[in-house]
Amino acid sequence: MAVSKRLRYEILRRDNHTCRYCGATAPDAPLRIDHVTPVALGGADTPDNLVTACQDCNSGKSSATTDAAVVADVADDAMRWAAAMRQAASNLVEQEKPKLEYRDAFLGEWQRWGVGKGAERKAVELPAGWKASVDRFRVAGLPMQIWADIVDTAMGNDKVLEVNKFKYSCGIAWNKVTAMQEDARRMLTDEPEPPAGANERIRDLVSCHLYSTWAWAWQRTGPDAPGKADAQEFMQDVSEMLARGLSAQVDLTEQAYLAGLDHATDPSTYLPTEFKTTEQIASELPLSDVQYEAGAGVLSLWISRWEEMSVEGGPTRRDEEAFLEQLTAALRAGHDRDWILYAADLAGGFLSTDLSYYLPKPDAQGGNV
Repeated sequence: MAVSKRLRYEILRRDNHTCRYCGATAPDAPLRIDHVTPVALGGADTPDNLVTACQDCNSGKSSATTDAAVVADVADDAMRWAAAMRQAASNLVEQEKPKLEYRDAFLGEWQRWGVGKGAERKAVELPAGWKASVDRFRVAGLPMQIWADIVDTAMGNDKVLEVNKFKYSCGIAWNKVTAMQEDARRMLTDEPEPPAGANERIRDLVSCHLYSTWAWAWQRTGPDAPGKADAQEFMQDVSEMLARGLSAQVDLTEQAYLAGLDHATDPSTYLPTEFKTTEQIASELPLSDVQYEAGAGVLSLWISRWEEMSVEGGPTRRDEEAFLEQLTAALRAGHDRDWILYAADLAGGFLSTDLSYYLPKPDAQGGNV
């Protein structure tokens, strides 16, 4: 079979219009297409057996076998080229495979439907550009499995003319693509759920930072560092503040710093009013004259009882401040004065500042126990 003009052109282009035997090029030398293995010896008219040759080399080679050294070299090149082309073709098939499978999936769903009955039944005709349209949906990310529902919806709508079925299907498909894109945007903009334990780790870091600030401020006004009990009370109050979510609304560093300067263990008392609890706001209201006078008598009783029981004398200033805080809370809570006196007597006798421990606790029926 003669070598076609198209194949001749492709061989010349492949070999860059250069003789594969001597390197001569056009227009200096007339070029021909030569069979590496001559036809007379069984050579085929295939690219892996065809090379570009100048007229002199082609005439001189004649029907020489491929045993000749120069011819053998060219034959090796032709074989490598042919192998490379076969691999390139295989790569192209693999690259095109997803597109072809996607088209086949659509076509399979489309051909399930038809018009007419029995032998006269035929598929609804597709427009000329249907492949390009389907390819765009593949690129847009529409899963091929969705076409079953899309085609069923379009074909099942009797109000849509047969000629418009494909356009209607494309409209449904674009709606689904749009919904997918909106869903993807939500995934990118919504606040992701923190991994398990992340909130606890964040609270631990914030707590450590606040404790460091508080302890540093405490030592600035010296002379001693905060004790273990002070630190425990402070960390308990910090935990309660973090549990209320205050760290997301206000910088608690300032509150920790102010509490440290005052040798206080409750940084929440330094919060702006809008972040304080109702109980805290009530506790900061001034005592009435009656409450103040009652408190003065209770404080005197507590101090005298402490002095009686302690070999080191009366309570320290910090002890008094701690007791006064509890006493003020008890007065504001409306505890009976006799109960407060009784509790103060016990607290002083046990060298304790915890007045609330000795006050009656409400029982389930609302009484005191």
